[in-house]
Amino acid sequence: MLLFTTSGEITIDATEIKHNGGKEKIHISIKDTGLGLSSAILPKLFSKFVSTDSGGTGLGLFVSKNIIESHGGKIDAQNNPDEKGATFSFIVPKN
Repeated sequence: MLLFTTSGEITIDATEIKHNGGKEKIHISIKDTGLGLSSAILPKLFSKFVSTDSGGTGLGLFVSKNIIESHGGKIDAQNNPDEKGATFSFIVPKN
């Protein structure tokens, strides 16, 4: 198993987004203080068989993206502005 940090924090945030007359949504973000995402892998992060973990299949984020999009949502990942770790976030409609 590849470790992306030996210490640090993970912060999870959930927010309800309300629109006047529109469909309500839920926004979830998961932020860590690890090594961040390689600029080489970032553009293809949600593709099949993309992984930096030698023990991984590279299917986890691909499957996650498909599940979220099939529910009308969107998933995203980016390095944190302070260059400490990355943030994954997704938005799904609230039923």
